[in-house]
Amino acid sequence: DNWRGNGTWNIDVWDTKDGKLKYSLTHPRFYSMVFSPDGSYLVVGGSKTIRFIDPQTGEIKFEDFQTSPIRELLFSPDGNLLVSAGYSDIQTWDTNTFEKSFSFPYGVKNLDGIDISPDGTMLASMHTPYPARFLRVWDLHTGESIYHIEGDFQNWGKVKFNQDGTLLVTTGLSTKGLQIWDTKSGDLLWTYERSPTVMDFDFFNFSQDGKILTFVGRDGTVRVFATCDQECPTLQTIP
Repeated sequence: DNWRGNGTWNIDVWDTKDGKLKYSLTHPRFYSMVFSPDGSYLVVGGSKTIRFIDPQTGEIKFEDFQTSPIRELLFSPDGNLLVSAGYSDIQTWDTNTFEKSFSFPYGVKNLDGIDISPDGTMLASMHTPYPARFLRVWDLHTGESIYHIEGDFQNWGKVKFNQDGTLLVTTGLSTKGLQIWDTKSGDLLWTYERSPTVMDFDFFNFSQDGKILTFVGRDGTVRVFATCDQECPTLQTIP
């Protein structure tokens, strides 16, 4: 089934084989939703609630009230843990019991983006609105901070692990533009700076083998790079 949110704040369930609407659910204003890896749950993050829904029946299996809107939802690769990120907090949930595992303890404000490492051991969080401008990598299962990097990060930051979890990419409205970090050490490996012709980086992703990084700037150009531990060569630029 395919879920989508529309302007009336409904969640519609469609049969992908015949394209027919199966049923609709009303929901308070929401910002994010994600399927569990096995498809057994749809989780919806609203302005004040988080709901675990059975996608086959639309039945709400669990609901909890939040103190801030939930901007992002991510499952761990094994599906046993859910991370919910609001404007001012990050929480983890045991998806087998629907209980909160823990809340990340400190310095979690002005949150812009999160990502989970492919092996499910680390969480990266990007905090960019003034005055908090930093990247933090956490132990996903204990909530302990592994390292904290303050930098020239600006609004609308994004963060993403590569496929083997050895690299992190960050972007934002910053003079530094796009940066690649060593996940273990937190060292900065490479920077692609903004320029009058290359402004903000709206979208980026790794190839399946993690060797190629592609990103799109607001100038409408697609740039393809080889990932590396120093200045990365441009493989192709597509206007």
